[in-house]
Amino acid sequence: MSNYYEIVASLVMAFVITLFFSGVLRHKGPWDAIWLVFVTIFLASWAGYLWINPFGPMVLGVSVMPIFVVGLIFAFILAAVTVPVVRKKNETTAEVEDPSTKLAIGIFFWIVLIILVVAIVTGYCRLPVNTRQLVG
Repeated sequence: MSNYYEIVASLVMAFVITLFFSGVLRHKGPWDAIWLVFVTIFLASWAGYLWINPFGPMVLGVSVMPIFVVGLIFAFILAAVTVPVVRKKNETTAEVEDPSTKLAIGIFFWIVLIILVVAIVTGYCRLPVNTRQLVG
């Protein structure tokens, strides 16, 4: 069975990546709610750890590079699906948001969330019962 430190490592890495994207890049994601971006990056990095062969440095028995790489890839994907923010606003034009865009992004979120939860559950189901089986 796993030592579950990967959950803590995924939480920390998702927090750092979300903090970077929201603080430094001023990016709130496609839903204008940074906590949804955090949850998506957290679940993606956790699932990535379970499915990618470990590489890179080990911290408390957890390889942190798969968590970081998958979290970063998902952060870039979320940044790509976000409607760009207009930097220079003209006072005479009112910004009208298309409701179909919000619906599509909402459906995208739920599909990604379901896929990530299924990936996490099946990732744990495919792990060996005893971690000593990996050594021998």
